Amino acid sequence: MVQIGTSIIEKKEVKVADDFRYVLLDSDQLKDVQLFQYPLALQKLALFIMEVHKGKFTKARELPIVLVVKNSLAKTSLIVAVMGFTRESTYVRK
Repeated sequence: MVQIGTSIIEKKEVKVADDFRYVLLDSDQLKDVQLFQYPLALQKLALFIMEVHKGKFTKARELPIVLVVKNSLAKTSLIVAVMGFTRESTYVRK
């Protein structure tokens, strides 16, 4: 998950809309397709991307992020939106 998150940032696949950021992923590009069929895994990936993006681009606004993973075999898409970190977040910041 860390490898995929850092490659998304390095390849500049995080796009910015007016009020949120988004990442469009195709399941054919992912090595661990089975991992990203679960919303919680995508949520953790989104939180990781937010944290790395905030660390890399310190002057950027903090915006929600939307992850979309297209599954070309099943012809479906899984969409997860994350507002940021809260006390109830399952992701622990260090």
